[in-house]
Amino acid sequence: MNLPTEIVGNAQLNPSTINRGESSTISWNYDYANEVEIQGLGTYGKSGSVQISPLASRNYTINASYGSLSKTENLSLTVIQPNSNISFTSDKYRIGIGQSINL
Repeated sequence: MNLPTEIVGNAQLNPSTINRGESSTISWNYDYANEVEIQGLGTYGKSGSVQISPLASRNYTINASYGSLSKTENLSLTVIQPNSNISFTSDKYRIGIGQSINL
């Protein structure tokens, strides 16, 4: 039986830019790996995916390993704050005490 000489495969982040409150997915598939560790998220099998929803931009380090072999990849997720422009108008410019307006 021939032992592998390198870990083959990759990890992907889709999408790589999200609005705050949205989600992205880290997917990976590695041949000859027996475990994949995603820093800050946990340890998984050689292929899979995990959904993430961070509140700020961050990097994810993925380390696939098999015995003394390892492959490390870095993925960057950009989280942007969507504009929260709110505008409204009223049906009156001025009102007196006890009166109401429609916005």
